[in-house]
Amino acid sequence: MTRMGSIDVIDTHLHVWDGTAVPFVQGKEPPESLRNAGSIEALLNEMQKAGVKKCIAIQPINYGFDHTYLSDCISKHPKIIHGMMLVSGTTNSEHVELMHSLKEHGNRSFVGMRMNPSLFMGGQLDSNIGRLMYSTAADLDLIVGFMCFDGGLAKHYEAITNLIASSPSTKCVIDHWGFFRADPAQAPSAALAHDEVSWNNLLALAKYPQVYVKISALFRVSRDAENMYGDLQSRFEALIEAFGTRRLMYGSDFPFVAQFGYKEHLDAVKQMCDNARLSERDIANLFSKTAERLFFM
Repeated sequence: MTRMGSIDVIDTHLHVWDGTAVPFVQGKEPPESLRNAGSIEALLNEMQKAGVKKCIAIQPINYGFDHTYLSDCISKHPKIIHGMMLVSGTTNSEHVELMHSLKEHGNRSFVGMRMNPSLFMGGQLDSNIGRLMYSTAADLDLIVGFMCFDGGLAKHYEAITNLIASSPSTKCVIDHWGFFRADPAQAPSAALAHDEVSWNNLLALAKYPQVYVKISALFRVSRDAENMYGDLQSRFEALIEAFGTRRLMYGSDFPFVAQFGYKEHLDAVKQMCDNARLSERDIANLFSKTAERLFFM
């Protein structure tokens, strides 16, 4: 299997929470099986065992827009953790002000913001407030993360391309391969169909040099429960051909990855790299350099 050597692996997609430290928003509690699995202590333990050096922690919906716990984790581990804030497009200006406020927390501590269609009026990412947020992200040097959990990339492709056109200087990342499989909350199963429209939309985004993709949460897009996501190999190589490794980055989706194994998930992507016969430079880009350039410089 791929030897990482001197590569400082960066996990670009995970969440942290601790209901004993900061109460969850009522009705937004994590699954019972993961309620006690998302603490910063649990994360750092998994990172240490897997040899992961840095990470991007995304504000979880469990806390709504109260970024207290994430901010505290960043403050305690500024060389390890950078944050991606969560914003809503249901108000006119409140969350634009939140973007400014959180960006002032520490030295580049918050390096991105997540845009989740379910938090926008009518699910419209490219509403007036959405466009304002997207352009403000460039002004604040924030990377936008698109979470297309509901309906896959196909449902939100037009809105995303509209945003890209409205602010070409904003850089964005597509989470979890664009969610191109049915019911991403379920474990891999042959009964869950792949959405080829979403997949082709993802490849089409390669024409925009400011768009990046996360090779993350394999369990949300694979249909193969037996062979460590083996059905994703050809698609992995197609993404490399379309985007190049300088626009791809690794992510785990901790703590949701727990049932499959944090290190095991990382090893699965390493195996895909071996199968694709990637060069050391490409491997470094995928596991470290792309994220370093985008989030840590």
